[in-house]
Amino acid sequence: MAGEISGGRNEYIYWTQDLPDQSNRASIHAILLRALQFAMCSAQGPVYLIASRETLCEEFEEAATQSGRSAQGFEALRTLAEVLAIAVHENAPIYNNFPATSFLRRGHQWNGSGQLPALAEADVVLVIGADVPWIPAQSKPSPRARMFHLDSDPLKERTTLWSIPCERRRKCDSALALQQLGASVRASSMPGQAKTLLHERFNQKRNGWLSVEVPRQDGRVTVLYFMSRLREATVDLRVVGLNESTTNLGNIDDHLRHNITLALIDSGGASLG
Repeated sequence: MAGEISGGRNEYIYWTQDLPDQSNRASIHAILLRALQFAMCSAQGPVYLIASRETLCEEFEEAATQSGRSAQGFEALRTLAEVLAIAVHENAPIYNNFPATSFLRRGHQWNGSGQLPALAEADVVLVIGADVPWIPAQSKPSPRARMFHLDSDPLKERTTLWSIPCERRRKCDSALALQQLGASVRASSMPGQAKTLLHERFNQKRNGWLSVEVPRQDGRVTVLYFMSRLREATVDLRVVGLNESTTNLGNIDDHLRHNITLALIDSGGASLG
């Protein structure tokens, strides 16, 4: 689950697939945690676990957002992030969850992007309605980070093996929870230096986008150039993008630069047949 075994979960689509063979010691801690989650949720009761004799006899050392699907969630997340100056990241999003032109948006991540610096340096991580907030084999929070989880299905009942090490997880309507959080907090006391750093990072990323939105000398039309022209041509229109591009998911997301809810809907599948 966290890269312990070659060929394991290294892409987000694998979280929705069944794992019929879990007979390896690397998954024991996640499986036990999963069993405890179900045992303690309503209605509480016993959980039956089974493992092969070989697995039980092995020796091992002890080991330690989709808020954009509604207009209310999109606006509540934007309000909370602006009040507290929170950096927002999207992992394999199906819906656009945050304004792409906000300096608080740290971007998005799909497969094979490596460790996300923003996730590694975060002191507190709030996971909101995400099926796969990160892929542990590629990117994960700092061991010192405090983590909290808001979700309509925090147990992920249809996913065979799923867990994130949270202090608190709450089953709730994410949009309503974000509205309540926004109403209960005061203006951010974040130092100006931190806000300046977020602005600088966003400006660097924006300049990078602009540098590749130029026509090629050989006349070929790139996805980046096409998206920039589409964005400029539809500046006064309400655009809803349906993104089935797979390898260009991130490029379309970046260069469409959506600012309103449900402006971009990505594929939930993996084109695996």
